[in-house]
Amino acid sequence: MLVTDSGWFQRWACRAASRVGFIVVVHSAFACGPDGPTPSDHTEPTPAATIRDSAGIRMVVTPAEQALAPAGLRVAAEPDLVLGTGESADEQFFGVRGLREYGVGQVIVADGFSSELRRYDGTGALVARFGGSGSGPGEFATLDLVPAPGQDSLLVWDADQRRMHVVAPDGSGFRVFQPETWHGRVPPIGATGGKLLVGFLGLVTVEEMRRPGVRLMPRQYAWHDASTGGEIPAWETDDPMGLFVERPGRPPLGAALPFAANPTVAVGLGTALLTQGPPAEIRAIDVTGRMAAIYRIDDFPVREVSDSMIEAYVDARFDNEESRAFWMNQFSRPPVPDTMPAFEALLVDAEDWLWARLYRISEDEPQRWVLFDPEGVARGTVKTPTAVTIHRIAADAILGVQRDSLQVERVVRYPLSR
Repeated sequence: MLVTDSGWFQRWACRAASRVGFIVVVHSAFACGPDGPTPSDHTEPTPAATIRDSAGIRMVVTPAEQALAPAGLRVAAEPDLVLGTGESADEQFFGVRGLREYGVGQVIVADGFSSELRRYDGTGALVARFGGSGSGPGEFATLDLVPAPGQDSLLVWDADQRRMHVVAPDGSGFRVFQPETWHGRVPPIGATGGKLLVGFLGLVTVEEMRRPGVRLMPRQYAWHDASTGGEIPAWETDDPMGLFVERPGRPPLGAALPFAANPTVAVGLGTALLTQGPPAEIRAIDVTGRMAAIYRIDDFPVREVSDSMIEAYVDARFDNEESRAFWMNQFSRPPVPDTMPAFEALLVDAEDWLWARLYRISEDEPQRWVLFDPEGVARGTVKTPTAVTIHRIAADAILGVQRDSLQVERVVRYPLSR
């Protein structure tokens, strides 16, 4: 059973209920009291956004002129904290599996190699470490820090042992539960209201695996109830896994399909947030599996795929002329999409704002994010450092991982002004 602190859970569930119109009940019913949502918890929609109800689905439409204009937020040009520059094992990271802010200026790092959670103060000094490799309580064979909006405790998924740890941020206590049903070893996408959002691939036949052409894999998302073990379907889609070319007497040769509309998912308070394809829209699915809202950008500029874009894609991924020529020929005609997807990544910040990263041709392009407020109104864009993989957006900082020329990981924190 997932054990939570009832105080924060009530505040969390009340905020989720106010957003999508339901109350989450775990173990016993409760009402939203004085610790529930207040007017300051919500940002009033700007006059430019249109909000309407369509067949029970809340539609929020923001014009592109507003959605793509610079927002009021600013990310500092330089980090104010860099971790991982020392020579000792305590100061190095190998496979960062999650980041989280804690207290005043402190940072928690989930390090994959050591299977540890490490807490550093604002000066970069190690102040606590907990976890470690093992099978006992509070030990991990592997670890992934699972996003859990509104939750103070850390959720740590151990894929090898298929169990979830609920960890106090100061390391003072561990609680463990093991899901009765699970799909594979992948970590949950996120958690909210006592539910874990999991994604998994559907079954395909051997004949389908051997068939040339674009391989569409059925992908399903479901809410997993931490207390009962039951699952509620949330969303089903086809995920373009790649293009496979027939070779006489040999298995098909495959490669990722350029500019494919792969599904992108995040978890907010009481909702799963999903996007796929060129339409610049986000779907909000509540924990009952109902589509509660659609956040859309009207007149979003479509980016058409050109031959030069395909050539740049091929040059970045294949290291010899023969392979480049072969795949350039395969990608120069359908089924390569005519247009790019709108978004390629979703993150929910500590204030329950959704950050949707605009699709990039290559990782060398700047990262530009559209910010949606808790009501689903697109409030503008913000840029983040190009070479930083963002793991967590706190109230006043961005936490991410940057690699140097030797691919050594550095945990970086950039101040964020709202």
